[in-house]
Order: sequence, then C-alpha cells, then structure tokens
Amino acid sequence: MDRAVQYLDSLAQEAVADPGLLREVASAYERLGDVLGKPLNASLGDSAGALQSYSKSLALLQKLSQNGKGYADDAIRLAKIHRAIANADLESGDIGGALEHAKKAVAVATSVLDSAMRNNQSAASELGWDYMTLGNIESGVYSSSTGLSDPSAALNHFEKALAIASQLLKNDPGSVALAHQNALLYQHIGGLQGLMMGRRSEGVENLSVALNTFRSLAARSNNAGFQRGVGAISSVIGAVLIMDGRFQSALTNFRQELAIFKSLSERDVQDIQARADLASAYCDMGGTLMRLGRLDEGLASIRRAIALDKQLIAFDPKHGAFRGGLAQHGVMEAETLIRTGDAAGALERYKEALSFYSGLARLDEHNLDARLNVAATDVKIAATLLRLGRVDEAHETYQRALQVMEPAASSNALNQNQQAQYTLADAYSGLGDVALYLARRIKYPIKQIYYRREAISWYEKSLTIWQAIPNRAVISSAGFDLGDPAQVANHLAVCKAALEKLKPSPFVTTESKALRSPNL
Repeated sequence: MDRAVQYLDSLAQEAVADPGLLREVASAYERLGDVLGKPLNASLGDSAGALQSYSKSLALLQKLSQNGKGYADDAIRLAKIHRAIANADLESGDIGGALEHAKKAVAVATSVLDSAMRNNQSAASELGWDYMTLGNIESGVYSSSTGLSDPSAALNHFEKALAIASQLLKNDPGSVALAHQNALLYQHIGGLQGLMMGRRSEGVENLSVALNTFRSLAARSNNAGFQRGVGAISSVIGAVLIMDGRFQSALTNFRQELAIFKSLSERDVQDIQARADLASAYCDMGGTLMRLGRLDEGLASIRRAIALDKQLIAFDPKHGAFRGGLAQHGVMEAETLIRTGDAAGALERYKEALSFYSGLARLDEHNLDARLNVAATDVKIAATLLRLGRVDEAHETYQRALQVMEPAASSNALNQNQQAQYTLADAYSGLGDVALYLARRIKYPIKQIYYRREAISWYEKSLTIWQAIPNRAVISSAGFDLGDPAQVANHLAVCKAALEKLKPSPFVTTESKALRSPNL
C-alpha cells in the first residue's frame, strides 16, 4: 500500500495542468480509500488511511473545479467524495466533520440538478445517497454511539432520498445499483422507526421490504455486500423483536445473522468490517440467550464478541465505531452478570463501558448519541451501587445522569428519541428507589416521612415520562434493560400508603434536601 500511495502522490504532482490526469488520480485516491477503510464495506479497516486518501481526492477535485475545467460529472464526483469523507468521519466519531461534509455533498449535488439542461440520473442518485448519509449522521442508528440523535430530522432526509431513488428505479427497473439504493433506504427507515421511534410494526414492514430485495440481489450475485445486507437486516429485525420482548423470534433472526457473518469473515480474513459484523452477531446471540434464561451460553457468546472487539481496537485504537461496539457489548455482559447475581462484576463492566462512551462524548460535542449512552450507563451503575448498598454513590451517580439528561430533555430532537426518554424515566425512578431504601432503614418517623415524600416526588416524575412514551419497549435500542412503569406505580402506591399510616404533623416540612445516608 505504501508504494501505491507514493506512486499516486507522484502522479498528483504531475497532474496539476492536466485535467484528464487530475480526474484519474482523484478516482484512484478514492478507490484506494475504499480498499483501506470504506465504512460498512469489505476493507482493510484502516480508517485513518482511508480518510487521508479521500482527502487527497477531494483536494484534486476542488482544484479541477477552481481551474474552471470541470464538468457536471466532476461536480458529481466532488459530491461523492464529500459523502465518503462524511461517512469516514462518522465512523471515527467526528460528528461535526461528518455533518459539514454531508451538507456540502447535498449542496453540490443539488446545484448540479438545478443547473442541468437535461435530466441527470447520476446527480439525482448522488443526491439520494447524500440525503441518506445526512440521515445516518442525524440518527446514529447504524453506528455505535456516534450521531446527533435526532430521529425526526433523519427520517425526513431518508424519505427525501427514497422519493428520489424510487422514482429512478421506476424509470430503470433493471438497475441493480438503484435496487440496492432503495433497499438500503427501506432498511434505514425501518431501523429508525423500529429502534428509535417506537413505531416497531411499521419498522418491521419496511425492514422486510429491504430484506426481500437484498435476498433477491444476493441470489443473483455472489456479491459479499448483498449478503452482508441480508445479515445486517436480520440483525435489525431481531433487535426490534427484542424490544418487544419476542426473544425466541429474535433468536431465529440472529442465528441467520451469525451464519452469514461467520461465512463472510472466513471468506476474507483481512476484511475488518466482516470481523466487526461477526462481533455484533455474537453479542446479539448472547444477549438473546441471556434473556431466555440461558445465562452460561449467553455469557460465552457475549465474551466472544468482546474478544473480537478488543482485537479490532488493537488494530485501530481511534476507531469510534469499534470503541462504541465494545462499550455496547460490555453493557450486555454486565446485564448478564446482574442476572447471575454478580453485582460487583457487573459494576466493573458498566464502568468499563462508561469509559468508552465518555471518550466518544469528549471527542465531539455534537455526539449526542454518546452522551445519551453515558447517561444511560450511569443509571445502570447507580442501580448496581444501590443493589450493593452503596447508597450515597448511587444517589450521586443518578444525579450525574440527570445533569446530562434534563438540560437536553426540552429539545425537540429528544422528544422523539425514546432512548433519551427511557433514561430520564429510569433516573427519576432510581432516585425514588434511593429515597425508599433510606426510608425503610431509618428509625425516626419524621425522617421516614421526609424520605417517603421524596420517593413519591421522584416516582411521579418517572411515571409522567413513561406515560408520554408510545408503544414502550422492554429493552432499549442500545441494549439496556429498561425499568417497568408498573413497578414504579407499585412503589409509588406503597409509599403513599405508608405515608398515610405515619399520619405526619402539619408542621413537618415537605421541602426536599440532598439525600444522604442517615445515621440508622
């Protein structure tokens, strides 16, 4: 690869005054970037090398445009390379950079269409891809903990892309490329609806359209990308079923996913993306087995996923998607350990996951997905600390989660984001659990009254959030076990009944103070 880079660098120096050679070298840099690390495609997994190669291609195409020697096709290439950089930035965790390049891609492709004297199918198709990339950045649904967490904006851009792509396919029904583009858009729309917006039935319908198309394409061609599409959609359908509590049906989908990604990873041992897909498949299987009560099998599969994650991170320590994957799989291991009774072990796994999510959040202030996962992990850590009797630490950790969630909760984006709503509801009920824990362990009635009133306040806040969530899930899209509003309501009723029995004096204050462990 080093020789190839040196050769292209040399050609680039010679191509300054030759528009034809500029185009050829720019295309060669793009192809090299794809081989090194095109996201979600077979590659060598060198994301930094890919980004560098794409950036060199961009510089040459911009030079061609500035020289006034470019054509409409060159502008389409320019949009495409902006899109490639946006996808690479998204994978690395640079959300701001990804958003900038995606918007530039949309602007360039739109300008070509607006200025075209004739129908330009290539420009229209490119604009569809560019809208899809923008939607991916806004949703973060297909990247581990990297994205703006704005499902409504994402859905708007996915639907714009589908309107373009479906019309192009209608005009050219035999086009494999357009069928592929349409299938991906149905996949992204269905995944967004099912995983992030609570529209799971609608999401599965769109995912099924995508799955049927990918199966048809894979049957006609031995293309690894089409087979990967079948595996990826099987995974998403399984994840949606998991959220509904349909674990056995999900397991069937995850078995299909695992079989495909095992085959692809064995076919090309240098394909880093196939290895990452295999890690996700092992974790999907393990998490489902765990939820079916097959804890030993589930834990073994999850740990196979984590072993692969660590290999991937050793290969590329700065790769945001790999680090997000390890964090998500660490959460799954912790959820399993909780079920085995190993709360101390679970606490360590949650803390390890938190360190990865926090690193992604620090990398880019735009990465709301990572910040939401930081807060969700803190809620899990707090619940585990309370289970271990470390009540002050639990209270402080719940409050830390609220410091992330409450300022963001008023945004329109989070009003449509169920992961955010779940985390806020669980943080409120968790603080109620802390207050109830203290109320049950204190001797003095006046203090019992205070703590029970505190618990009631938090439980009521939690139920208000739960009641606003349509079609709630039992598992979040990020793999976190969710609280049960029925249990919250039960705790609220218990607190109210106990408070009534205590018959407080009218002079007892109801003002809330910071919770701390009392002298029992």
